[in-house]
Amino acid sequence: MKLYRDGRDEGAFYSRVGSGVLHWKRQADGWIAQRAVLPDDAFNIEFDAIPDDLREEVIAAAVRAQAVGMGGDG
Repeated sequence: MKLYRDGRDEGAFYSRVGSGVLHWKRQADGWIAQRAVLPDDAFNIEFDAIPDDLREEVIAAAVRAQAVGMGGDG
């Protein structure tokens, strides 16, 4: 799994699992993820650069993707 941010929105994070990309955005009651295209200005970040409460969500999404065969190499 690879993690990214873009230069336009400091509250947004992206994760790539296999060939798919999720755009993570904080909502009032937690984090929400939507399928997205990685922005051209996205840059790679380390896992510890994302907020603590998002880490659990990202790990859960990666585990679910792997369980259904979408984990791939990423």
